[in-house]
Amino acid sequence: MGVGVGVGIGGFITFLTLASCFGDITKVDTSGASEITARQDKLTVQGVDASHKLAEHDLVRMNKYKKLITRVGQKHGLDPAIIAGIISRESRAGAVLDHGWGDHGNGFGLMQYFFCTFRVSPHIAQPQLSRAIDQSEELSFTGNHQAIDINMGVGVGVGIGGFITFLTLASCFGDITKVDTSGASEITARQDKLTVQGVDASHKLAEHDLVRMNKYKKLITRVGQKHGLDPAIIAGIISRESRAGAVLDHGWGDHGNGFGLMQVDKRYHKIVGTWDSEEHISQGSEILNEFIRRIQAKFPAWPKEHQLKGGISAYNAGDKNVRTYERMDVGTTGGDYSNDVVARSQWFKRQGY
Repeated sequence: MGVGVGVGIGGFITFLTLASCFGDITKVDTSGASEITARQDKLTVQGVDASHKLAEHDLVRMNKYKKLITRVGQKHGLDPAIIAGIISRESRAGAVLDHGWGDHGNGFGLMQYFFCTFRVSPHIAQPQLSRAIDQSEELSFTGNHQAIDINMGVGVGVGIGGFITFLTLASCFGDITKVDTSGASEITARQDKLTVQGVDASHKLAEHDLVRMNKYKKLITRVGQKHGLDPAIIAGIISRESRAGAVLDHGWGDHGNGFGLMQVDKRYHKIVGTWDSEEHISQGSEILNEFIRRIQAKFPAWPKEHQLKGGISAYNAGDKNVRTYERMDVGTTGGDYSNDVVARSQWFKRQGY
């Protein structure tokens, strides 16, 4: 695609609504568009100036997709400006497409996904594709054995959804469904007088919290999208920390030290929002993200899923308590914190979180 993409993004910097999970695009060095690329619009300049001019020429068309681009970026923890830069480079925001197709019939949509890698589901016929380019319609497609449903315009959906699949799956920090877990300890299982422990106990505890948790599902989902964190993980933390609010006294727990659904400790953090607000859930998620990043820095050789589990453990007992992968829960509440939260999160994932 060339370095022209990077600078082209600069022309769409107004799309920026959140920092990307993958770095700050404004800090990436670039030499801009080549002379060949600049010829597209018969420009007499090249480099950064040419990339900016090309992006500017696409702005009116790009603005038609701004809301979709922003929503998808938030969902996947990817700076919307990057998506806009790709769209500008690949399809000139749709200007060079023929009924949604480009690259001699091989590339599809605004982001020009190649059908040798991804294919549209058989139930969407060619005439439907051309009619649905600017419509809101559900599209299911398959790539790298990952089935994805995107609820947006088909032209946008295939390109953006397919592209982002290569960058992130569920969370910026790893896939919670792939994290190994031994589940809840006997001590934790006693909360609900369960006769089982382990993963089964964690699932049962989460199930007992589901009705209350569903009251906050929209908030949890929105915060997860904002922070690039799987909403199921947030739900798992809330279930473990406060039983979705059931054990709180006017929003407080832990002998008056922990606040809200995610039990933010007032001794270490300035409390924001009400106990069940989006501001509170966002603060708790930011704290969790920070601990995950600390574990990533502390154990750079660990797989993402191990770092994710370590960050969850650190949310309870601090990153200094995480010394080895196998014994990360030693010293946590109940001796099972990350294992229990992971198992609960996996259960909530299956419930649509």
